[in-house]
Amino acid sequence: YPDRIKSGVEGINLEECGNLSFTKPNHQIFPCLNLAYEALDAGQAHIITLNAANEIAVNAFLHKKISFTQIYTLVRGVLDTFKSENPGDIESIILLDKNVFFYIEKILYAQVLRTLHKRACASQPSAPGCARRSAPAVAQRGCTVLRFLQHYAFHFLCVLVQWPKNS
Repeated sequence: YPDRIKSGVEGINLEECGNLSFTKPNHQIFPCLNLAYEALDAGQAHIITLNAANEIAVNAFLHKKISFTQIYTLVRGVLDTFKSENPGDIESIILLDKNVFFYIEKILYAQVLRTLHKRACASQPSAPGCARRSAPAVAQRGCTVLRFLQHYAFHFLCVLVQWPKNS
């Protein structure tokens, strides 16, 4: 306001709508509504975290990175993880928003790596890391981060180039 972008949609005339009826929301069907109520009770930091997490989760859903039902799980996990003080200035708000973004991106990246690992092992069970142990087992055995990433990089490249090629 006052400079609004034209949406191409006319406003709603409630006189022309006829009867409108409202019912109490079903919190089992709409679990994210509970998150909003919790955020309102918890304070500004929680509201900012909820907004950022929801925005990123919905974007991930729209880009087919997660399923619809994973939106709630992802946002719930972020809200359970981030316990911040209410921000006192705009820099704190921006920092909290960025921290939530990077946290969720890390979770989504890990999901992609797990999926690639499963696909590569399914297509090439004798590939390094598939026959002897799974990726979580590699991590549990105390392998270095570099070796762990090399394990996933091998699988990623196999999927990328579709190796071994079917003859």
